[in-house]
Amino acid sequence: MMKKILLFAIVFVFLVGCSSGQEEPVYLKNNQLLFLDDGSTYRAFYVKERKEAYESSIWNITKELNRVSPEEGTAVYSRTFYTKASQNHLTELISYETSSDTIDSYVLSYSIDNGNSYYSFSTMGTAQSASGGTLRKYWQTQIVDPIQNKMVVFFLKGLLPNDNPLEGMRNWTLWYGITSDGGKTFETEEQIIKQGEMYSPEYPLDGVYVGRNSIMVGDVACLPIQLKYQNGGNNGKILVPVQITPLDEHGELYNPGGGYTYHYSCVLIGTWNQEGKLDWDISQPVVADPAKTTRGVLEPTLAEFPDGDILMVMRGSNGGSNDPKHILDSYKWYSYSKDGGYSWSPPKPWMCDDNTIFYSPSSCSQLIEHSNGKYYWIGNVSNRNAEGNLPRWPLVIGEVNPDDYMLIKDSVMVIDIKKPEQSSRVTYSNFFAREDRVSKDILVYCTPLFENGYENKQSDWTANAYVYTVNIK
Repeated sequence: MMKKILLFAIVFVFLVGCSSGQEEPVYLKNNQLLFLDDGSTYRAFYVKERKEAYESSIWNITKELNRVSPEEGTAVYSRTFYTKASQNHLTELISYETSSDTIDSYVLSYSIDNGNSYYSFSTMGTAQSASGGTLRKYWQTQIVDPIQNKMVVFFLKGLLPNDNPLEGMRNWTLWYGITSDGGKTFETEEQIIKQGEMYSPEYPLDGVYVGRNSIMVGDVACLPIQLKYQNGGNNGKILVPVQITPLDEHGELYNPGGGYTYHYSCVLIGTWNQEGKLDWDISQPVVADPAKTTRGVLEPTLAEFPDGDILMVMRGSNGGSNDPKHILDSYKWYSYSKDGGYSWSPPKPWMCDDNTIFYSPSSCSQLIEHSNGKYYWIGNVSNRNAEGNLPRWPLVIGEVNPDDYMLIKDSVMVIDIKKPEQSSRVTYSNFFAREDRVSKDILVYCTPLFENGYENKQSDWTANAYVYTVNIK
């Protein structure tokens, strides 16, 4: 039996040494995490365990091929999400990509039986020629309002002079749409503009000047939440985690870290009005020290806890012109709010429930509140200090401690990991996850890019889409 269990073992130095009971985190980096392969799933075990073993609610993970790349050089992505408050109506959104940060097209289909069958396939373009360049429109994220029983979709729009994704740092704007039929049609589609006479399409939000800088939903894992545990009048408000490319005192893009880009994080706060639309406000920004994370903090993900506190976990980065040898530690960062998302604590490195800090590459992550009352985090961890975006494996899931909002170390399980035959640049990131209403499992949709190779900076974009079923006890 032991021979079978230990057939394939990969030892990672993942987290720092145990420091339970200490107020300050330690940086010994000498604890070992052992990933055992039983033929279908990976399970994380720590060499140094608690005196009393933690009983995780995660017990098994399976992987299925979901969508096949239609042709060489094309990556296909898939995600499904509910479109009604209680009915098991789903929309499947399939997208295609042949170059970095540019979606070529979408295909949408719809289900009324929890994904057992789909119908009414439709396409949605992402680009059209316009005066001054190419007008891009991306479906970024969505949320279902249980009172309105409608889905609110958040779009990224921008006029890109040369259709270069980096031009979006000056030109992206955020729009929201309200739909009752899963996204086939929209009864409302408007730019998100803060209330007040001083705000306009050109100056939609505090600190955002279209054409000079931008605001955006950073990734599909940056899901909105609707407040339900607040005191006072904040319940029912929709919080959308976003990022801003800030300006310096000369009105130019501010990049003090010398990274690929630089961002602040914040949340948009939407309140339903009598017209059945949303009025918008914006929180104070979460600003990190560029001497500690060269790209600032970006791609935030949110979770509201029963005491009303809201946790934000963000992507950071090392590298860039200010850190060419990747000396800075690569962490995820966190902040929290006690006033419904309007103000936030200074960001700190996110850690585990025993005060140990782990390495994580510059990649998105996602927090999930489950119907069982537990909270889960999905993201990339690393056995060594990352170098910017890499390595983006393994992809793991773990529970979040509701008492201190930290990752419960002994609950961490590997969703997927680089295989020996895959390129070291394979990316188990840019995923999307949700709970299934029937099985209560967590479904994780992921397309591993560059699994076929990345040589001399020439990448093969051919990639299939997979769905992982995380069984929850």
